[in-house]
Amino acid sequence: MGTYTDGHSVHLHGEDHLRQFALVYDDEAEAVAEFHRLHSVAVRPGPAPATDTERAATEARTPPAPHRAPVDHDSRASVQEGASAAGPVHTADPRVGEALLESFFENNPDWWKVRTWSDETTVACHEALAMRIEFDHEARNRRDVAWTVAVYDSPVGERLWHATATATTPTDLVQTLLDSLTSNESRWGQPSTGAALRPADATRTLLEARWTQTSSARYVAWQAPDGSSSLHLNTYAADNPASQLPAWSIIGGTDPNRPDWAIDLSATVTPDILAHLTDHLAACTPPAPRRTGTPPLPATPAATTTTTPACPRRH
Repeated sequence: MGTYTDGHSVHLHGEDHLRQFALVYDDEAEAVAEFHRLHSVAVRPGPAPATDTERAATEARTPPAPHRAPVDHDSRASVQEGASAAGPVHTADPRVGEALLESFFENNPDWWKVRTWSDETTVACHEALAMRIEFDHEARNRRDVAWTVAVYDSPVGERLWHATATATTPTDLVQTLLDSLTSNESRWGQPSTGAALRPADATRTLLEARWTQTSSARYVAWQAPDGSSSLHLNTYAADNPASQLPAWSIIGGTDPNRPDWAIDLSATVTPDILAHLTDHLAACTPPAPRRTGTPPLPATPAATTTTTPACPRRH
């Protein structure tokens, strides 16, 4: 709520160039009372939070900070790789997801943060107005959808494909999904059922990483050697995109009916998007457990050790 120097008051909604008048009052007391009645839960005393434009203007007027020593990117990368090798980080804490989204905005200036009527969600929209990412700040449980991605053939056209990720999906997988949207060949590929018709193209790297493949009347499944994650293809949904059922599902845990986390993708997902995710899964596959029995004799008297490479990070 704001009051002009001539005395009339207004209720404002939105931020920056999206801000608009909601209600206009001639009396300030009436405007305050009505604002408190409409938004009593959210009312806080004091000045309104600064908008993005106001914060940018403040930063522009602020003197530069003293010079700091340059950051050692190699050491930072080694720390990140060490953390990735120690195990996947999960986004059950919404602050982790919020930090991931803010990092996405910083690294991709062609994406805008859009203010919605609800503070529970943040929407990222590409400047072409044909790609959207929605993050739900209130998602907590393993079945709660925290991330929703949708790609359209034009700002007012049909939806090409969509994907969702639950709140407990590992951060590195969510990062891979978001980063794949910035790849030119992955953005607006033609809606391709080829990703569903040629599963071998998207799952070849999983088989090379010793994932096992099983089939049933309706599903094809690929499972990691340690059983910690799996990929499922719903053949019915792949053959019937109009059903709106997810055709591809990447899940964590040993029970497909009660997954620890899940990423669902529609049948018409761009093949490159699916390939990025499966390549990441294959690269992060832990070594297969050793078989029992008499081990073979070593080729040389010296003992040899093997090192599992850290899970690569996409940039």
